[in-house]
Amino acid sequence: MRHVLRWLLLPLLLIGALFSATAQDIDQVIYFVAPAAPTNAAAQNFLTRLAAEFQALDVSIFVVDELPDALAQTAAAQAHPVIQLLVVQETDTSRLALNLDVISGGSLPASPIVKLSFDGPVHALPAFDATDEAASQQALNHLVGVGMALLGDCPAAEARLNQSAQVFATMDAALAAEFYMGACRLRADDKPGASRHFERVIAAAPSLSRAPHAAINLAWINVQLGQPEAATKLMDALVAASAPDQPDYSIDRHIKALVARSQVRALMSQFDLALADMDAAIALRPNDSALYVERAQRMTLQSEWDQVLADYNRALEIDPTYAPAYFGRGLLYYSQGPLENALADFKAYIELAPFGEHAAEARSHIEAIEAELQEREG
Repeated sequence: MRHVLRWLLLPLLLIGALFSATAQDIDQVIYFVAPAAPTNAAAQNFLTRLAAEFQALDVSIFVVDELPDALAQTAAAQAHPVIQLLVVQETDTSRLALNLDVISGGSLPASPIVKLSFDGPVHALPAFDATDEAASQQALNHLVGVGMALLGDCPAAEARLNQSAQVFATMDAALAAEFYMGACRLRADDKPGASRHFERVIAAAPSLSRAPHAAINLAWINVQLGQPEAATKLMDALVAASAPDQPDYSIDRHIKALVARSQVRALMSQFDLALADMDAAIALRPNDSALYVERAQRMTLQSEWDQVLADYNRALEIDPTYAPAYFGRGLLYYSQGPLENALADFKAYIELAPFGEHAAEARSHIEAIEAELQEREG
């Protein structure tokens, strides 16, 4: 079904009303967050052409200059991709540079343990002259390809991203192009096709620590295809590549690598090793609520209920507004009791994240618990 093109630069006050309309009326939607986009004729013409390219593919795009939490959460819940697009104009020229960061890109098949990535690496396109037809088309191909990959249209994505990967062969944009083609194939359950793209990303990256998205997706595929040794080797290499003795060491990358390996180890029922990775991550950043929630999820697999509760409590001591901790603790109370505590935690989650990833499940649990409590009261 062809959708009506809607290209709008919106003030913040209009975003809520706009989203209500899109959620009901439009199937294929992409949000571009473009703060302080240049207003010169060349830049505006490029953005108009971008809209036309998507319109030809029956996709509606919305451009906003800010992204409130409610819009981000709702877009994620409804699998509408959100792309931050920073458009930088060189002084007194028609040259533009584009930086892309996928904030929300839909979901991938996985398990509750492993968090696969469809939101690829932040990357940039080289500056180009927006009045140059060929150069502009190259940039458009990349943007449209990423957008169509996020929507799950692999043939349309690959038609554009294959061109992008060739044009930007030595740059991070080429790695991103390969990643999004792989993620799209994985979403379509084409594991061999996805593997080929992720392997190209890993082979071309200057360091495995710069390709963590591809590495964990590929490791998950290895496990699914009955190749646990390959998954283990890949995750060990990812942790080693991000270790403190590396010249490009980053504590953020190292923690993410430890968490990723923990997820894959848990998937392979290596629970003690999975917990060891989470302990190491927490030792590096002991005041990160998200890490305690991750560790609680690992301990849940071993039915260590007291330790699970302790980690959820610790996460909320650090940050009383961290919604995932309320949801996780609510699930624990729902299964172990008391139900009144579970009800309170699910309600706290909804209050903090009314459009969050677990909002629908939390509301369902609230309804079920309230019915059970009323039945008890007679």
